[in-house]
Amino acid sequence: MTNSGIPLNVKRRSAICPNPGQHPPHEGCPGRKRAAKTDRPTDPLVASEVGAHLGHLVSTGDHTTLGILSPEQIAEYSLEMESYEAIQFVQEQKLASFFTAVQRTNAIILEYAAQGLLPLTLRQIHYQHVVRHKISYPNTQKSYDHICEDLVAGRMCGLVPWNAIDDPTRGLHEWMFYDSVKENLELSVYRHRLDRWRNQEFVPIVLVEKDAALTIIKRACDLFYVPYCSLKGYGSLSTLRNHVAKYCIAAIDGGRTPIVIQLSDHDSSGWDMPRNLIDYLNIMVRQTVEVRHVALTLDQIAEGYGDGNPLPADPVKDKDPRSPKYVAMLAERGLPPGAWEMDAISPAVLHDLIIGEIERLRDPDKWKEVEAQEQEEKAIIQKMADDYETPDTESVEAQLQVMRELLAE
Repeated sequence: MTNSGIPLNVKRRSAICPNPGQHPPHEGCPGRKRAAKTDRPTDPLVASEVGAHLGHLVSTGDHTTLGILSPEQIAEYSLEMESYEAIQFVQEQKLASFFTAVQRTNAIILEYAAQGLLPLTLRQIHYQHVVRHKISYPNTQKSYDHICEDLVAGRMCGLVPWNAIDDPTRGLHEWMFYDSVKENLELSVYRHRLDRWRNQEFVPIVLVEKDAALTIIKRACDLFYVPYCSLKGYGSLSTLRNHVAKYCIAAIDGGRTPIVIQLSDHDSSGWDMPRNLIDYLNIMVRQTVEVRHVALTLDQIAEGYGDGNPLPADPVKDKDPRSPKYVAMLAERGLPPGAWEMDAISPAVLHDLIIGEIERLRDPDKWKEVEAQEQEEKAIIQKMADDYETPDTESVEAQLQVMRELLAE
């Protein structure tokens, strides 16, 4: 993919102030209302670079300043860059804010690509902008809408990698097929695994409030073969009974102790979800089940990103009937009303948090015992795959003919 064919053509409008560079709304500007409506974060260096190359191709501008990824970066992290259209924006200010969004987003993507933590959700990217650019990027619905719009354009223009942004709420479920028996046997070597938790004292299960966090949850849980589920809120009675409670009962019947690791937003409902989960599981399992609420907590909110500032807050939802009790709880702790989303936590911090909780439940020596047995069994399957010989077509057809004749009798 190349960016050289993307022009920076700008149509100057009479209603837009002719002042070069950034265009904040100001008194006396003929386009003040329009500017106020479209005002978005704009990096001065990006604006200067855009202004210096109007009417030229993107390739003539400084790629680092504009946030255009290099071929080396794209190759290193296997980023998918495909362009379907040219940049649609015509105003200089909008181009400057667009490339500001591209530059800042690609910086976030490269940072998490280096940690092996891609893809991210749009919501996670939004909060990274909030934390890194507090002054120009407030935590508002308008900011979120703007970054979503810019990243749609950024991906369609081939400037932002497609596989760096994920929507875990919508997926394609596909069937797996095999070209031969030999291929099936070879893949069975990879698929064969023993339950690493079968001889452990504790058995974890991870429950998260919403789908948006599933990408990070899945990556951490897959490392240790831990089951996980998005409850999409409080969780339906069917899910709690038919999946979560049954899993806990099976663990208990096997002489192990189930531990539920739970994550939810810190708002009127998310704050109450651990209590609801405990109540239902204790009834359905018919004994006390330990539920560990590991995120989001007030300590994590206060810690923020370690820069002395707490995580960015959202307004409390007044329509939630649990809001009065929630606000009262915050007041008791000397805190003003506020709500916080799990997405505000750094994906790296959330990933490490879940791994830390799982690691505390795992006996490494018992884990290695199961691993060793699994490797022995995989070697047996691998030998079966190596020794298998695909029969020739004539031989198979002859056998089928014999079967047809037997069935015809």
